[in-house]
Amino acid sequence: MKNSVYLIGISIGVSACQPSASDLAFNQKMYRQQQDRQLGHTNGLSAVSSFSKKSDATCDGEEVKLAKASIALLSQQEREHYAFGSWSYLSQTQKRKWEVQFALAEAALKQKCLDLAEGIFREIINFYTGNSYIGIRERARVGLDDVRDARRNS
Repeated sequence: MKNSVYLIGISIGVSACQPSASDLAFNQKMYRQQQDRQLGHTNGLSAVSSFSKKSDATCDGEEVKLAKASIALLSQQEREHYAFGSWSYLSQTQKRKWEVQFALAEAALKQKCLDLAEGIFREIINFYTGNSYIGIRERARVGLDDVRDARRNS
């Protein structure tokens, strides 16, 4: 009798540890989002790299469009993480987004796409308010100063 009660307890304990279908679906969704974050970041940086190396780059070419689409994807994920309070994912996504944004703005500056560079720097300054983002805004202000200097020198 004692052994059968023990076995029933083990089987109940084991079945209680099995993830539910909704848990599995949630985990799969989080895994896909992680892949999307990495893909958006990687594709964005790759597009920026191609844009910066082109001698005949245009300010609205395919590379720029792809980089902007990557930024838009990362922005969407950033809003979702904020809405759900996923703070560690939010922080990771913001860092990836900033990396693509600054890379695109700096490449645009190099390619003499001054309106594009200025727009990205201003977007960063206007969107990220509060004390937590002082460093990011300052970096964007330095970029705006570089755009102003480039306008004066052209």
